[in-house]
Order: sequence, then structure tokens, then C-alpha cells
Amino acid sequence: MFGIGDRLRMVKVKGAAKLFPPDEDREIPILAQFADYLSPEVCAVTVDDDGLLAGVSTDPKEDDTPFVAYLPISVVESLGDCRTVQYSKLQEVDRLGPGVGLLSYEDEYGIPHKVAFKFNPLDKPQRLQMAWDELNLLKSLPPHPNIVPFDRIVLEDVESQVIGFTTKYISGGTLDNINVPFRFEWLQQLTQLVDFLNLELGIMHQDIAPRYLLIDSDTHKILLFDFDWAANGKKRLLEGRDDVTAVVFTLYELITNDTQFTSIPHLNRTLDMVQSISEWACSLELDCDVSKFRNFLNDWVATRKSDGDLGTISQRTQLAYMAGTINRARVQCTFRAG
Repeated sequence: MFGIGDRLRMVKVKGAAKLFPPDEDREIPILAQFADYLSPEVCAVTVDDDGLLAGVSTDPKEDDTPFVAYLPISVVESLGDCRTVQYSKLQEVDRLGPGVGLLSYEDEYGIPHKVAFKFNPLDKPQRLQMAWDELNLLKSLPPHPNIVPFDRIVLEDVESQVIGFTTKYISGGTLDNINVPFRFEWLQQLTQLVDFLNLELGIMHQDIAPRYLLIDSDTHKILLFDFDWAANGKKRLLEGRDDVTAVVFTLYELITNDTQFTSIPHLNRTLDMVQSISEWACSLELDCDVSKFRNFLNDWVATRKSDGDLGTISQRTQLAYMAGTINRARVQCTFRAG
């Protein structure tokens, strides 16, 4: 039996053990086949040996939806200056992935907005803390042309509990599904952004990959999103997840369509694995010769290495209000309540 987050509820998937091998998330693609056709009252589904729907249950005893003790915004001082929107004001347009939806709403002036809504439906302390850290980091970031802008905090209607946040919706799609020539200026934008985050703000994204880079169809710029693994200063800084290495592997994967390195744990990846490959077999249309991309990338990596900043982040311009603005003890206590 497995639970899957969907529309802030859980749907249990039951079936033969052979359908659900250990350490493989098979339940999500199986449920996705018919999730749009399930009534909101459905708590569990049974699938046959082929993963096809064999039965549904609305029995409340089957409901494994966890209780998540979301904090009332009134007790979180760090969010006091943020704009908010009630969950009831949001209209779902589409589902972008687990815990992420495409929604629309009208603001106080009747102006329509299309946004990505991110929430955490799981009562797991680590994921809850990551969600709070990402929210507080994003709302404090200065505007940047290559970062998806923070929009609003989403509040539950009755007690004004913080259940998630919205960001501007970027319609161009991500780089892992690119259907236009890859531009040299996008690599320049990405390296400049990484330098800005690492060396100016003291932030390490720690999860840069094609799937987290969007193409803005209006500005033709790339934008980075999903900061839930980000390190702010030394807090949550993980070995092997530096952004410089991630950029190198990202560019290699994009140009060659070779995904063999994605299965290697970050801790075991080294720059030499891809930089030492004499020829990157190009399978993606580029706006200039692949040698220009590689030479620029190699020069950038060499500069970061020479400055001693490859896997570290500068402390000189830390945004003090981003680190520790939440009362951590109170948050952890509230998470465990209920």
C-alpha cells in the first residue's frame, strides 16, 4: 500500500507486490493514468497485475491523509511583510507535479494572475523544515532576471494557516524538454546567476539540473526555480552538491543527451568525469559551435577553482534576515503537535 499526495489529499494504491519494487516510485505513474477521473471522495484504489484500475474505495478507514500542523501566519513574524492569498481564491488550471499546481486568481484590483502553487502535504519533519526554509529564502531574495519571482503566501481560509506559496508561472517549459536551439547566452546567464547566489548572497542552490531551469517565452531568458535543497550560509550545506559541478553536469547532459551520470550520487561525482571527455557528442541544436560552450565553461570553472570558491559560498554579504527569522524551536514544536 502506498500513499500519493494529490490536491492536498492522499490516495492509497493497492495491488500485487510485483508492481511496487522496493526503492521505486511506481505508484505515482500508475495513479496518474486515471487520477483525473477519480471522485474527491475516493480514499483508495486497487489495481490489477497490469496496473489498471480494478476498484475504488470511499471508506474513511482507508483514508491515510496525514495531519499536517500548518502554522498560523500570525505567529510567524518573518512572513509579516508578505502578500497573501486565500486558498479558496485560487482556481486550479493544471497539475504540474507532486505538490505543485498551476492556478489562477484575481488580486485586490481585479487583475488576473497565473501562478505555480507549491505545497507540502506530507507530515515529515525534514520535508516540513525544507518547505519553511525555502519559503523564507524565496520571499527574501532580491529580484533577479534569472530567478522565478516569489508571488504570495497561500493561507487556509478558516484559521489563516500557511499551507504553501505561489511563484510567477513561466510558460516556456523546462530545459529537460527543450525544443528550440540552446543559446550560448543561456550558459552565460546560468554561470552569472550561480556566481551571484554563491558569492554575493551566500546561497548554494544544491540541485541545479535541466528540470529546474525554465525558458521564459517572453524574455527568452532562463530562470532557476525550486530552492527546497538550498543552503543559506553553512546551514544545510551538503558535500558534493556545489553549484559549479552541477552546472558542468547540466550542460553536458543538455548537449549530449547522455543521462548516465544522473544515477551517480552527488557525493561521487567529479568534474573530471565529464570535462575529461574529449568530444561531447552533440545531440541538441546549438546556436554556436560546441567548442565555444566548452571553452567558456572550462574558463569559468578554472576561475572559481583559482578563487577557492568551487564548493563554498561567500559569507561576506549574507542577508542576515534570511537566516534565523523563524523561531525554530516553536516551528518544530508546532510540527509535532496534533
